Amino acid sequence: MTPVVLATCAERFGVAFVLMVLATALCLRASRTLHGLHSMLLLLVLPGVGLAWALPSQSHLPLALVPVLQGVALLPACLVWPVRALRDGAPGLTRAAAGLGAGPAARLRLVWIPLLRGPGLLAMSVLLVCTVVLAGFAPGR
Repeated sequence: MTPVVLATCAERFGVAFVLMVLATALCLRASRTLHGLHSMLLLLVLPGVGLAWALPSQSHLPLALVPVLQGVALLPACLVWPVRALRDGAPGLTRAAAGLGAGPAARLRLVWIPLLRGPGLLAMSVLLVCTVVLAGFAPGR
């Protein structure tokens, strides 16, 4: 891989990762609507990947904007598993931990991080594969 391809990979991965973390944080705040959010993400996975694939061919877009838009388009493909883990996670775990005296930091460390570890790694793996593929096939401008 050339340095340009590696730099493009890093830029796309970074933008999409930051957006994935922000969207997951928003999902934690809106846990009542996780079923609807999961369904919406499933509907947007294929169009999002297709859009991310087609964006570099749009010559009228500024070069700096293409990786940002690709990161946003890949978000549904990356958020499906963490949102599913949040949706299917036992809702009583957080209440039980709070009832036993665990503060917000302890609940995050003992409940949410173990619950999201596997799906988060899977989401980052999908993001990394998509980023490498998109960067490898990006036209040289």
